[in-house]
Amino acid sequence: MRMNSRQGRLFVRRILLLIALTTAVALMAGCRAERTFHSPYDIEDQPRTLERGTIAEVHALMRERAVDHPTLWSGGKIVISVQGERKKQWFDMTLLFRSPDAIRLRGSRIPIGTLFEVIMNGDSAWVYLNREKELYAGQRADLSKVSGVTGALSLQDMMAAILVNQDLLRRLDEGGRWTVLPTQKDVLLAKSIEDGRQLIWRLRRSDGLVREVVLRGPQDRIEMRVSYWDYALESDATEPLPEEFVIGLYEDQLNFDVEIDKYKINPALVDAVFLPPKAEKVFPMEMLSQRDAIETDE
Repeated sequence: MRMNSRQGRLFVRRILLLIALTTAVALMAGCRAERTFHSPYDIEDQPRTLERGTIAEVHALMRERAVDHPTLWSGGKIVISVQGERKKQWFDMTLLFRSPDAIRLRGSRIPIGTLFEVIMNGDSAWVYLNREKELYAGQRADLSKVSGVTGALSLQDMMAAILVNQDLLRRLDEGGRWTVLPTQKDVLLAKSIEDGRQLIWRLRRSDGLVREVVLRGPQDRIEMRVSYWDYALESDATEPLPEEFVIGLYEDQLNFDVEIDKYKINPALVDAVFLPPKAEKVFPMEMLSQRDAIETDE
């Protein structure tokens, strides 16, 4: 049967998307480090969670696992490294979240104490340097323009990485055009987003866990990759939350190794939690790029 011109364009578009997904599979396989992945599910002699490998099957699974979190508390450690260099920086993190857009990240070191805090609440944003008693105030968009630990990785990306099932469910609920590619071991989903970018998720067929999320830019360059290595079951053993993952920012050549050792599900977080501390000195956010970086060397 001969295709008409519209069918032909759709066919070509689908082939191009499948080629892009196949390329992404190769890139993912080639860039993964030698680590042991830990699944909280017993998958021995069990049927595969994603047996058919369809988008409808993934959507149904996310509805089961993506527990709603009005608030979330997480604590752990972040190690920052520059690709190709041995020197690392690290800090203990406390990350607080209140839906839909209030986030507070505290970085600390023992015995120093709190090093910095980054707060986002609606369109407002603050960075507080504890030892210097300096507060930098501005808008949410200003954070992406400053350098250092706070500017390299956005708090929105961090929360999306932690609540990866919720983020995927939200995007699936939005509908739109999706491409799915089942392989022997994985299911890949791809969706075009704003500014000509594309998000790709790789899920294990055995247990349905997200192994990687890749953000590709308009020129097909990988901008960010999140690789998951360990999950734990939370919320009465119904929800898998990540305990170990790596966020790679390719333009900045930075890796953020995140280890979360404790979650508190839906803690009481009052409004004051997402307001900045009182400071002796208050500066515009853009001035943060003019000061020395926060040293947290390992």
